[in-house]
Amino acid sequence: MKIIYELNGNVHVVVLNLGCGLTIEQIAAKDVPQGVPFKIVEDFEIPTSREHRNEWKLNGNKIEVDQAKVSLKLTRESDKAHKKMVILNKLKITEDEAKEFLKI
Repeated sequence: MKIIYELNGNVHVVVLNLGCGLTIEQIAAKDVPQGVPFKIVEDFEIPTSREHRNEWKLNGNKIEVDQAKVSLKLTRESDKAHKKMVILNKLKITEDEAKEFLKI
């Protein structure tokens, strides 16, 4: 079992150590920020793929990938790659040459 909650647009997963002597509710009171709603879920309810871990959202008791966040992430990555290509072209150097230069 795990405790899940959403705070500031991010899904948090609390891994339980039931051998600590506390109940799940006591662990939640200790580890979940006060006033933040949480859910207790089975391990199988946590996605096994961590590919889009930072783009998760809660939908009831279910963790889903927020496609809007994924799209924004991919756009940012594409913009970053484009900017890098423009800079390399202006400098008239390859990516390997830039990496070698930055080692100095």
